[in-house]
Formats: sequence, C-alpha cells, structure tokens
Amino acid sequence: MTHDPNIPRRNAEGYPDPTAHAALSKAEWERLAALDEADARCNLLIRALKALIDLAGFDLLARIELRDRKTGRRYT
Repeated sequence: MTHDPNIPRRNAEGYPDPTAHAALSKAEWERLAALDEADARCNLLIRALKALIDLAGFDLLARIELRDRKTGRRYT
C-alpha cells in the first residue's frame, strides 16, 4: 500500500490519527483492487464476445457497452 495524499493523516482537531489513516488507506486499496479485477473481467468478456461473434460469422457494428453489477462501473 502506498500513501494516498487524499487520505488525511490527521483528525479534525489536527492530531495524528494513524489508525484511521491505515483503515481508510486499506479500504481505498481494496476498492482499487476490485476495480482492477472488474477491468480484467470486462476485457476477458469483450474478447470472448468478439471471438464468438467472429466464429458465428457476424461482424460487430457498434461498440459494446457494459455495466458491472457489483461495482456499478460502466465500460463503453
């Protein structure tokens, strides 16, 4: 895990709060890891769809647009 400058190291009163910082950093890291995993699943799915379309003797005429149910992220 690397330090994210957007996650404060101090609490609202200005005192160092390493526990909160560590928890927020871990949560952010897990969120980004989930997005990376979703990106990989999406790429694999699109490659499979394109291969299937080709094997069936069709051409893809428009972009494939997807939304991950788990993350809500849209892929266009």
